[in-house]
Amino acid sequence: MVMNLLQAENLLKGSALLDQIAELRHSLNYDSDEKLESFDDHFLSLQKQVDGIKKIKLLNSIPARQGGMYENELISGLEEINDSIELLTIKLIRFQGDLLKAAGAVEDLRASFEAWYTLAAQEVLAAEKVKLPAKHIDTLASSEFNRLMGSKSQSLAAIHEAVKIELRRLEGKKKMAKQKFDMGREQVNAAWGNKLMSDNGKNANSPQFRLLADEEEPKTEEEEPEKPLTFFSGTPMFKVGAAAPVKVIGPAPIDLEEI
Repeated sequence: MVMNLLQAENLLKGSALLDQIAELRHSLNYDSDEKLESFDDHFLSLQKQVDGIKKIKLLNSIPARQGGMYENELISGLEEINDSIELLTIKLIRFQGDLLKAAGAVEDLRASFEAWYTLAAQEVLAAEKVKLPAKHIDTLASSEFNRLMGSKSQSLAAIHEAVKIELRRLEGKKKMAKQKFDMGREQVNAAWGNKLMSDNGKNANSPQFRLLADEEEPKTEEEEPEKPLTFFSGTPMFKVGAAAPVKVIGPAPIDLEEI
């Protein structure tokens, strides 16, 4: 008997609060740019878009001649991912603001409902000569409000926390994409380095590395090899260090007339 009396529909019968709660419950829908849907459905749509963000997939090996093309794809891929993340971040922040606005309206109505419910419940309990601690009446008031709202007030709070998680996921995806991009750039640099090592000295006319191929070998000063001992007009010459030339006197010429 007392429990029936404490139901909000009986306790606040004819009160405008019941009409306000019913109106707020039916108006708690999200008006996106595309359609009108519940906050739950719109959040699931945003969550699906976060899951669908592309990822950079690195190759195991890169031919050196395709390094430029590979690097261009890395740049365009990172830009596409960052654009998607930026767009979804804006959508989630906007959705988060609308959630807070709706939650604020719910909490304002909750405060009014619980105050009037507590006052009416105390009168009914006093008339029925039933003693109930004040904290239990407060619990009943909160429970009745959630029931009338169809648990949408609790759903808004849960969605708000879930949006925070999705925003952190976007930050993680952005950092991961940047790490993959940096690893890809290192792959390109390594591929060009290997190509340089393989071509060095093997293809001197290679246009890719012409600056290295056309570089002249530095000339080194070589000591003049010692010349063998020779004779010019009977005078041999040879050089030893910085000493002056030594003249060697050969045998006397033969006079054929003396024979």
